[in-house]
Amino acid sequence: MPQDALDIGSLCANDIDLTDALRRTLFLNPGRIEGSMEVLEKQAHELEKKGDKLRARINYETAGRIALAKSDVESVRRCFSRSADLETNEHLIKIFRILASKAVEAVEAAKKYYQMIGFT
Repeated sequence: MPQDALDIGSLCANDIDLTDALRRTLFLNPGRIEGSMEVLEKQAHELEKKGDKLRARINYETAGRIALAKSDVESVRRCFSRSADLETNEHLIKIFRILASKAVEAVEAAKKYYQMIGFT
């Protein structure tokens, strides 16, 4: 595979913010991820009710990353929106908000990326 074949920027129509966000969130090998998006979201909700915001945020983020791999736009939007609400680090908040607000574009770029690495 040529070096530029996995240029995420070109998959994002050179949207710099989306490119940076996807570089941080796309799985290198999504086939090795165990657990379901639904279970992670449910756990996140329960953790949130218990006041464990950090673990809730991590579960929402992981569910969002799985949603990207599954091309589930609504789940990407929902999970990364909750991640942004629970996060305290401004850089991560920006990444999560970009993914939530550009969920359609993120899913399209992720779909192309996963096809290129042989995960479909």
